[in-house]
Amino acid sequence: MGELKVAIHQPHYFPYPGYIHKMMSSDIFVYFDNVQFEKNGWQNRNKIKTSQGEMWLTLPIKHDFGQTINEVKVIDPHRTLKNHFKSLLANYGKSLGFKKWYDSIYSFMNDVEVSESMCEINIRSVELLSKMLGITPLLSRASMIDGISGQGSDLILSICKKLGATHYLMGTGGLDYIKNEDFKKAGIEIWVQTWEAPVYEQLFPNIGFAPNLSVLDLVFNCPDAAIGMIEKGGGW
Repeated sequence: MGELKVAIHQPHYFPYPGYIHKMMSSDIFVYFDNVQFEKNGWQNRNKIKTSQGEMWLTLPIKHDFGQTINEVKVIDPHRTLKNHFKSLLANYGKSLGFKKWYDSIYSFMNDVEVSESMCEINIRSVELLSKMLGITPLLSRASMIDGISGQGSDLILSICKKLGATHYLMGTGGLDYIKNEDFKKAGIEIWVQTWEAPVYEQLFPNIGFAPNLSVLDLVFNCPDAAIGMIEKGGGW
């Protein structure tokens, strides 16, 4: 039996490069869509760069406390995404990557059948980035994996067991709650991600470099070199 590396992460909206590094390092990437939504986190927003500095692209949401990620709805998604397209066009319209991927970005932001589900929009955003970067990970959703149970570390271990993982790829944020001994007993090795944000030529250099923005910034500025920079920036 060979190695099977599994990574699990909440679906984010056009996430930062470290997220993509985790995805491309895995054999199976699981969207953690059935855990509680985190307000004021990265699940419904991310940053781009403008001539005035960093700017949030935010999906306005309506939700009740305790709702899972796949239960959260976006308020007026058509208007929101069209406004996000206008922001991208205004700030990246002259970049090589924006010109290259104009049709794909336009279609995403002006989709007449766009779902109200934040989770669906987020997953589509991640998969658009995957297309731009040329990576084709095997994807799954925690909500669609039968026979898993528990919470926190126990739920993650349950997913890994169900998928037959030999390695679990995680970020440093999980170090506080992951039960290492349980994974060791199950024969699953834990790999912890290291990440150093790549430095590259950005638009608006007069205001300085802004690290760890949405991957959109990297793809628009360095369309051909982006995937190599992400690979070089991370380790395990």
